[in-house]
Amino acid sequence: MEKLPFLAFLLVVVFAAVTSAQLRGPEGAVCTRQASRQVMYTVENRKKREPSSGVWDYLRIWDVFGIKKTRNPRSLVTYYATEYYTVYECCVGWNRIEDTCQADCHFPCEHGLCVDTNLCECDEGWEGEQCEHDLDECWYMIDECDHENGGCTNTEGSYQCFCNEGLHLINDTFCHEIPDIDECATDSGGCEQNCHNTHGSYFCTCDAGYNLADDSHNCTDINECTT
Repeated sequence: MEKLPFLAFLLVVVFAAVTSAQLRGPEGAVCTRQASRQVMYTVENRKKREPSSGVWDYLRIWDVFGIKKTRNPRSLVTYYATEYYTVYECCVGWNRIEDTCQADCHFPCEHGLCVDTNLCECDEGWEGEQCEHDLDECWYMIDECDHENGGCTNTEGSYQCFCNEGLHLINDTFCHEIPDIDECATDSGGCEQNCHNTHGSYFCTCDAGYNLADDSHNCTDINECTT
């Protein structure tokens, strides 16, 4: 059997790196290990052609006398190689729940993540041993509402601000007599790159590598090669 072409040889000896689906979880919850498996490659095996008979082949003299030249048949050869890949799995003492590694909590965390044995880390807006109770931000006064001109209404897992009659809620937090007009909503306020709305006004900024021009709307490129 003839030697394989160089490219076919590479198919046999090259090891493919495959990564399994990653997991998320607290530090120390996700472990990795290297694994391997046997893979099969099918390669076409071609034998070398016989030397040409020169002018006789050119004149196809073999066809004149009804002589058929035999062709070397093609065959497929199967080779095996080792494929290495990374496996992500939950460390000892952690349980896999969908794509998350969680610690062993006897009672499940309803609105949070089990970060240690029977210890829940609650999502924002929730409290309790199993994160089963809504956190009343308004009662604890940890909200950002304008309490001088309005108030706070608790919702499940969050809260909402409101204003006294005749006032308008600005940026979902504070109250003002004059309603806000979002200048950035129309043609980006004339800003070339970034527009930021504020109550009663707005301002423009530029991306990294640019400076705001004197007109406070356009951006000029910074030549880093000269600085």
